[in-house]
Amino acid sequence: MKTLKISNLRLKYQESFILNGLNLTVHAGEILVLLGQSGSGKTSLLKILLGILTPTEGQILLDSDDITYFPPQKRNMGYVPQAQVLFPHMTVKENIMFGLKLQKFKDDLESRYQRVLQITELTELEQRHPHELSGGQQQRVALARALVIAPEFLLLDEPLSSIDATGKEELALMIRLIQQEMNTTIIYVTHNHEEARLLADRIAILVEGKIQQLGPTPLVYSQPKNYQVAQILGKENIWPIISKKIFEDKIIIQTPLGQLISHQDSSLNFSLTGIELPLKRYSLQNHPPEVQNMNPSNISQEGVFHFLCKINAVVEIGTKNYKIILR
Repeated sequence: MKTLKISNLRLKYQESFILNGLNLTVHAGEILVLLGQSGSGKTSLLKILLGILTPTEGQILLDSDDITYFPPQKRNMGYVPQAQVLFPHMTVKENIMFGLKLQKFKDDLESRYQRVLQITELTELEQRHPHELSGGQQQRVALARALVIAPEFLLLDEPLSSIDATGKEELALMIRLIQQEMNTTIIYVTHNHEEARLLADRIAILVEGKIQQLGPTPLVYSQPKNYQVAQILGKENIWPIISKKIFEDKIIIQTPLGQLISHQDSSLNFSLTGIELPLKRYSLQNHPPEVQNMNPSNISQEGVFHFLCKINAVVEIGTKNYKIILR
């Protein structure tokens, strides 16, 4: 498995830069989620990685190999666009096998096909045509078609956007299992927070063609780097400040959610629009324990800390494991 390194990538269209000095390293075997609003450059970045678009400047390295100007067929990357784009006149099997035949694979065609068919749970559907499938089933066919060539990198462009809520949950978990089973690296584009939290090993926040913040999912959500990132992650990360007092070695801040206490050496940043909490421990006082979307490991109170939530789903993974999803 290889590491992908993107350096100073720029893409100019007319007089505007869609990507503007983007730097990013994707580690082998991870699921990296690119999270950003429409127009931030997410899909353009995927198309450059695939070789569909040519960057204005910059470099893309796969380990030590410069693939910046490689044609798509030389990159060993699978791609699932937002629209499934299945061939309507072909069966499920013919759609999946298309990539193998196009790239002229000669060995183990049937075993490759059977493997992805089982992983994507399409065994009973292989003779159907796309119009006979649900949206989730069509997306699984698109996934299987991208996976059957055994790509080193799988690039997914908002693959769950056209699927209902139940199907999204199931397919998101399937993508995680596929990554583990196929031993591939996934770059996943979305603007959906739930998908990002469920899938990502790391999240890259993309704003106006640049990576504003990159890190493990809990860290990015618990400590947004700046106001732009906090806006993308959701308003729960931006708390208005009612008042601020300094008492001995502590900073005491009143917010609508309660009182925050931090030591003066913790570099607590604040403004009229919101605050950025340090990773050091802080206290939340004088407020009922119904606060959600907070990291309990960063909150200290006397006794046991409680917060209300509800079980959103209990999802079966395989035959012995279950995932409990809280809201």
